[in-house]
Amino acid sequence: MSVPIKIKIKIVLLMAKFESPVAVRRQLQTEFGTNVSTKTCTTKIFERFCETGTVEDRERFGRPSKITEEKVDEVHDVFLKVNHNQVFELSQWLAPFLEQQLIELCVDIFL
Repeated sequence: MSVPIKIKIKIVLLMAKFESPVAVRRQLQTEFGTNVSTKTCTTKIFERFCETGTVEDRERFGRPSKITEEKVDEVHDVFLKVNHNQVFELSQWLAPFLEQQLIELCVDIFL
């Protein structure tokens, strides 16, 4: 589960106050509802903060993204020009095909 930055900051502040992941979780549940970080996740967020001084995620390694700002802008412009009902219908039509492609890709990778 990806924890929003606002909750990560709150976790660090509450851990400094309570020093107990269980107490922090209870306080978060009171403020944000039942869908908050687990005890383990709370502890890891606080430990990462103590190690690095930040609640930001660590840098990820691997192949760099092929998505550029220009591509994002291009897709955004096209999206603004297109009839949204057509986009929805197209996505519904493409979903089974894309799902099958994803399954085949996973099979190729993992088997």
